[in-house]
Amino acid sequence: MIKAVIFDLDGTLIDTNDLIIDTFYHAVHQCLGRMPTEEELHHVYGKVLDEQMGYFSQERRQELVEAYKNYYRTHMDEKTHLFEGVIELLDALAARGILMATVTNKGARGVRHAFEKFDLGKYFTASVSADDVVSGKPDPEGILMSLDHLGVAPEEALFVGDSFNDIAAAKGAGVRSVLVDWTLFHENHYAAFGADAVIKHPMDLVALVE
Repeated sequence: MIKAVIFDLDGTLIDTNDLIIDTFYHAVHQCLGRMPTEEELHHVYGKVLDEQMGYFSQERRQELVEAYKNYYRTHMDEKTHLFEGVIELLDALAARGILMATVTNKGARGVRHAFEKFDLGKYFTASVSADDVVSGKPDPEGILMSLDHLGVAPEEALFVGDSFNDIAAAKGAGVRSVLVDWTLFHENHYAAFGADAVIKHPMDLVALVE
C-alpha cells in the first residue's frame, strides 16, 4: 500500500525547463565563451550545481556557479510556473491522506522561494534540499532522509522525477520510481532510465497510489 509520494521539484512540479537551459547557455557563454552542446546538457541535467559546473570547467567552476546563480535568481520569477495539473494532483493526494515530501538538488534558498511563490509548503510534510545532504541525487541519501521524516518504509512510497538521477536515487533507496513525460528528454531515452512507471499527466499518478 502506498502511503507517501516524494517529488523532485524542478522539471517535475515546477516548469523551470526553459529557465534552466537559458541559464546554462548564459553561464557557459559568459565564462567560457562558447555555448554548451545538447549532449553536455543531457549529461549534467539533474545533478548538483557544483558538479554541473565542474563538468564544464574545474578551473573556472566557482565562476560558472556564480554566473549561473545570478542569472537564475534574476529571471526565475518571470520564467517559472507550475506544470498544468500539479495543484489538482497535490489536492487529490492530500484528500486521500497520502503523505508528501520533496527531494531536490536545488539549494534551500531556492526551495523556500519556490514554496512561497507557488504556495506549496502546505502540501509537504518534509522537504530535503541539496543543503541538507552530503551527497545529492543520484545518491539515495535525500530520499532515505525523507522516508525517515515521513515515517514510512521504502516499499510504501513512490518517487516522482524527471531525470536519470531521480530514477537512480529512487532505485538506490528501494523506492518505486515514476518518470514524468514532460521531462526535457526525448521519450527514446526513457527505457535507459529504467523507471518503474511513466506518466503523461500529473493526475495519472493518482491511479498508482490507489
